Amino acid sequence: MLSTISRAFIWSRVLSIPFWVMLNTLAIILYKEFHVSPIMVTLLIALKPMTAVLASYWSCFFSGKNRNFVLTNLIRFIPFLFFFSVNSAWTVIICFSFYMILSRGSMPVWTELFRKHLPKESQHRLFALGNTCEYLGTTIFPIAIGMVLDYNANLWRVLFPLTALLGLASSIMMLRLPNVLSSETRPIKKKVLLPWKNAFSIVKNHAAFRTYLMGFMMGGAGLMVIQPVLPIFFVDELQFSYTEMMIALSVCKGIGYAAASPMWVRLFKRLPIFQFSFLIALLAFCFPLILIGAKWEIWLCYIAYIAYGLMQSGSELSWHLSPAVFSRKKESLPFSETNILAVGLRGCVIPFLGSFLFYLFNSVTVMLVGSLFCLLGSLILVRYKEEEIASEPA
Repeated sequence: MLSTISRAFIWSRVLSIPFWVMLNTLAIILYKEFHVSPIMVTLLIALKPMTAVLASYWSCFFSGKNRNFVLTNLIRFIPFLFFFSVNSAWTVIICFSFYMILSRGSMPVWTELFRKHLPKESQHRLFALGNTCEYLGTTIFPIAIGMVLDYNANLWRVLFPLTALLGLASSIMMLRLPNVLSSETRPIKKKVLLPWKNAFSIVKNHAAFRTYLMGFMMGGAGLMVIQPVLPIFFVDELQFSYTEMMIALSVCKGIGYAAASPMWVRLFKRLPIFQFSFLIALLAFCFPLILIGAKWEIWLCYIAYIAYGLMQSGSELSWHLSPAVFSRKKESLPFSETNILAVGLRGCVIPFLGSFLFYLFNSVTVMLVGSLFCLLGSLILVRYKEEEIASEPA
C-alpha cells in the first residue's frame, strides 16, 4: 500500500508540473494579453483561496470511493483542453475557479491517505519528496515556456491543452488507491452545514489549533494582500518579459523550495509545530521587503523569490500535515476542512484589500502592509506554549 500511494502521489505531482507553470502565469496573461482591469486580476487571484469554501464540500457530497477521486482529477483538467478557442477573460476565470475547487477539495483525501496507510516518518518524507520533484521541474519548464510566449504570446492557447493532457495522465496512477472517506449518506441540508459545524466545533474546542490557525492565516494574509499588485508590478514597473517573469516566479522559487525541503523535513521532526511555523512566518515577513528593493536593483527580485521558495516549502509542509498533528489519533479530515474554509474566508477579503490599497496609494505601500501582516502572524505563533496541545480533548 505504501508503494501504491507513493507512486500515485509522486506522479500526480510530476505530471502536473507543466500545467502548474502555465496556471501561475494566468494573472499575467489576463493583464498583458486580454488587457483586463486590475480589479479583474484581483478577482482571479482572490478566487484561488475563495474556491476553498466550496472545495470543503467535496468530501461531503462525494463518498470516499476511489472512482470519485479519479473522476475529480479527470474533470478538473478537461476544460483546459479547449483553451485554443477561448476569447473571453471570464471563461478563463470560470475554468480556473472550477479547477481550484476540485484541486483543493482533493487535498484532505491525500492527508487522510497518508494518515491511515503511511508511518509518520514516511508521511514527512513522501510529502517533501513530491513537492521537491514538483519544484525541481519548475526550474526546467518555465524558461522554455517563457521563451515560447516571448516568441508568440498567443501560443498560451496551445500550451494549456498540451499541459492539461499531461495532468490527465496522472489519473492512471490513482486507479489503485484505496477508499478513504465514509460513504455515509446525509440529507442535503446536513451536507451543506456540516463543514461549518465541524469547523466551529474544532475552533471552539481546540485552543492550540485555534491559535495556530490565527497565526498561520495572518501570515498568509500578508502574502495574499500583495498578490493583486504583482502582475502590475512585473509588467508596468519592472517591465519584465515572460522569460524574466518565469525565472523569478518559477525557477528562483523552485530552487529555493527544492533546496529547503530536506531542511524543513528535519526541522518538522525536531521542532514543535508552533516554532516551526514561526520560522515560516518570519521568512514571509522578509519577502515583500526584498521585493520592494527590485524597483532599484532588479536582481533583488530573484533573491526575493528564492526566499519565497524557502518559505513556501515549509509552509506547505506545515499546512498539509498540521491536521494530523492536532487531531492526534482522531480523524484528521475535519481539521483539514477547517484549514480549507479558513483559507477561503480569508480569500474573500484580503486580495480586495490589497487592490483597494493599491488604488489609494501604490504597490510599495501594499507590500509594506503585507510584511506587517506576516510579522503579526509570527508574533502570534511564537508566543504559544506548545505543551498545551497535550492538554486538549483527544
